[in-house]
Amino acid sequence: MLRFFRQLRQKLLTENHISKYLLYAIGEIVLVVIGILIALQINTWNEERKFQQQQYGLLRDLGADLNANLKELEIGRETNRSFLEEYRSLYRAIHEDQPPSPLIDSLCRHLPNWHSPFFTRTAYESLKNKGLEIIQNDSLKQHIVALFEKEFVFLSEDYDRTEWEFASHIKTQLLNKYLQYEERSYHSKIDLVAFDLRPVDFESMKADQRFVNMLSELILYRARGVFQYTQTIDLLKNILEEIETELNALKP
Repeated sequence: MLRFFRQLRQKLLTENHISKYLLYAIGEIVLVVIGILIALQINTWNEERKFQQQQYGLLRDLGADLNANLKELEIGRETNRSFLEEYRSLYRAIHEDQPPSPLIDSLCRHLPNWHSPFFTRTAYESLKNKGLEIIQNDSLKQHIVALFEKEFVFLSEDYDRTEWEFASHIKTQLLNKYLQYEERSYHSKIDLVAFDLRPVDFESMKADQRFVNMLSELILYRARGVFQYTQTIDLLKNILEEIETELNALKP
């Protein structure tokens, strides 16, 4: 093809067709420019396609991590909610002046316990390292950052620290005074020993106003925790829906 154009150009010059040669030269330049523009456009398309594939992969991995975190939060919420119901039942039993019973024992077994959330952050950290600007949907990007940097941090650090400090205080001040650990089960194959707390003197325990106040405070802390779990779960579900919509738009 190039040889053909060279021969045509040489023929026009030899035959002294200057005007035709100029038109040919202009046409040749136009063809070269068009070729360059097409090549640039193809390169732009390829780069955009690679960028979309990268964005798709990161959002897909992020969605998988968020689904794992959703399960973690749902398990934690139900665990803390079940403990909260035990605390409330124990509080009612104290105010109704109920006598010691196996039911009272069962309501005391989880007094210092709560669920500590552990969040999977692998995909989010990878996204931060590669640059959050990879996510072009600004609203989705803001929601993801708020979830990991605010909601998850609050639950795993602030809320959990409050539970730790409160549990440490009540354990040394009150629980060790009125409750003791009792072996619940033993698994000989893996040497697993499980213990539950049970009251050693329920009458004295329910008469101690410090213990009653501690229990009401524990109910308040745990209720706030369950509420925060629920808010975070709702936010996480909305983000998962946003990610699914974005993935459908980016799907190769």
